Amino acid sequence: MKIAILTNQQFWNAPLGSASILRNRYRVFKKKYDVDVIYLHKQNSSVSPLKGFNIKIEDINEKTQIKFHEFIIKQKYKAIYCNYNFFWPLIYNLPNETKKILEMHDVIHLRTDSFAKYGYKAPITTNKISEINQLKNYDHVISLSIAETSYLIKCGLNNVITIPPTIENVKKTLIPKTFTCGVIGSRATPNIDGINLFFKFYKSNKSIITTGAIFNEIDKNQRYKFKNLGFLESLNVFFNQISVTAIPVRFGAGLKVKAFDSIVNCKPIFSTNHGIEGFPIGIKDISIVCDEPNQWNEKNIKETINIDQNKIFDYAKTHFEDNCFIKTWDKIFG
Repeated sequence: MKIAILTNQQFWNAPLGSASILRNRYRVFKKKYDVDVIYLHKQNSSVSPLKGFNIKIEDINEKTQIKFHEFIIKQKYKAIYCNYNFFWPLIYNLPNETKKILEMHDVIHLRTDSFAKYGYKAPITTNKISEINQLKNYDHVISLSIAETSYLIKCGLNNVITIPPTIENVKKTLIPKTFTCGVIGSRATPNIDGINLFFKFYKSNKSIITTGAIFNEIDKNQRYKFKNLGFLESLNVFFNQISVTAIPVRFGAGLKVKAFDSIVNCKPIFSTNHGIEGFPIGIKDISIVCDEPNQWNEKNIKETINIDQNKIFDYAKTHFEDNCFIKTWDKIFG
């Protein structure tokens, strides 16, 4: 079966976050299907080294739509898999012979509303009616979050299914001798808001370990509390040094990939309710939830050492290994 992944993400460069989800999907798909990566890029952008096509598109208009449709029909793909809804104008009226599949990392109008609730403006915005109408154009919509799947079904969509991020094999990372808290984060607004709010009251002789771009966004008066590992190609370095992953996030949308990464590395979570939203039942057995910033202290976070690593391992293998969803993918692409 010949399928195509349509993306503008350079997921092959081993970035973390949402791109790691697509990298894992690509690995899973290649085992069973003939996969092309259609990488859409603008002028002076780097190109994909993977099997497939590099297509330069500076603007999506009627002319580019026609050319893209002609190209897809010629390739005779069984399905087009998009990891964001940015490209729906290119694919919404493709012939029925080609399945149109969307993976949703966030329900964008929920994200828009969540940002606004806390006084922020989301970088990408839309309204409910517009987004729901767009989603109706797909044969299948893959939601990472159980909560968002339920919400979309209540909105009248009957093409939505939950498939969370997956990993080939769950592994137990090292447990450090000294209790150490860790935070993963990009420069996304919810991360900046959270780390500066929730660690305001945190005191410890041991530095909080961070990875990603978040360190540079920490209040300069608070940075002494943190040790920054910078950007890592593999999160093994990070997880082998920490006892618990802290997720200080109040708003946004979608499943938190940092929580997924912690679970499949068998590390417990100390989080807000929002940070673990959308995970399968049992998530609160391997995490401690706290929404009060003044309770984010070492004593409370240290309570996560009572969470058995074997329990996290079993939860991760049950819900997040590739083989949990092989039959589901076959039904979607079949």
